[in-house]
Amino acid sequence: MTKYQSFGSFIRERRIENGTTLRSFCKVVGLDTAYVSRLENDLIPAPQAKERLDQFAAALGIPESGPERQEMFDLASASRRSIPSDIDLSSPRALELLPAFYRTLRNQSISEEEAQQLLRMLIGNAEGDG
Repeated sequence: MTKYQSFGSFIRERRIENGTTLRSFCKVVGLDTAYVSRLENDLIPAPQAKERLDQFAAALGIPESGPERQEMFDLASASRRSIPSDIDLSSPRALELLPAFYRTLRNQSISEEEAQQLLRMLIGNAEGDG
């Protein structure tokens, strides 16, 4: 489970962990302090442009690949209320499991089989019907 509650908390906490002030971070990424402050306080959604998120990651010292960068991008998508761009919604598995996932989010019941499929998918072991 992530230790960050949101994209804003991720940016703020990583910036502080690095000993970087808001002003110096803004100078590196070329943005206004008021804008970044609103981002950090979750008053506005994360930028959509991958290039901008890459700038943030570089300024925070986050490697180009790895779980921390993926977490940052996932939190950015969540802040925009969108599905991450690397998720293939046209895959047969997604098309089969998304309706059950949506019902779960709505606190509606799903079948035991759907629950098991979702669980396997979430832990990375979904292999069709098995």
